Amino acid sequence: LTLSQGCADGTGNARLGGAIYLDQSRFFAWKVTLSGNRAYGGGAIYSDGNAGIGILDSTLAGNTATLGAALNVDGRVEVIASTISGNSTFSLGAGAYLRPGASLYFDFVSDDGSASAQPNEIYASNATVRIKNSFFRNARCAADAGAPASTWIASGNNLDTGVHCASLFALCREFGYVRVHQVGSHIVLQTETPPQHRLTVPAHAELRIGR
Repeated sequence: LTLSQGCADGTGNARLGGAIYLDQSRFFAWKVTLSGNRAYGGGAIYSDGNAGIGILDSTLAGNTATLGAALNVDGRVEVIASTISGNSTFSLGAGAYLRPGASLYFDFVSDDGSASAQPNEIYASNATVRIKNSFFRNARCAADAGAPASTWIASGNNLDTGVHCASLFALCREFGYVRVHQVGSHIVLQTETPPQHRLTVPAHAELRIGR
């Protein structure tokens, strides 16, 4: 399922959630692509009323918003084995904007950072952020200095730019990925057990920010 080119450009709640707006709801996305959507808050997804969100094996890319281009939430969000890439914000939180009381959990997430010049990929205001076994490239985080401190927890094997390709392979093997073949400077990995899932990773001596 792909939801793209959604636009919430009205007033009030009509300017929230370019693709999906949740109010006191539960939402689960599996193998979903949310791309090219835009809104004032939550270019891809906006949640209110302590909504619960689960995202698995999905992609949030190229979305645009003033606050939270991919996600703008106040409830609990779990993002697993997914990609967040190239989202743009005019203000805060290209990847995620967490309002007070929100909880974000990343596990095996590839975050390629923001397509905008804003200084943060994850913005948290009195929220909780848990990041595990994830890869970040050109992604910076920020907290609201005027609000009570947020909680940031990192565990597992998280990678940032400047890590060696061997470290990324080791992380992928822990999740059951094996090498399938190589095309030029990129290697294709695939899980051995169904449902099969493929990843493409660079075969460079060191992973760096693209130019």
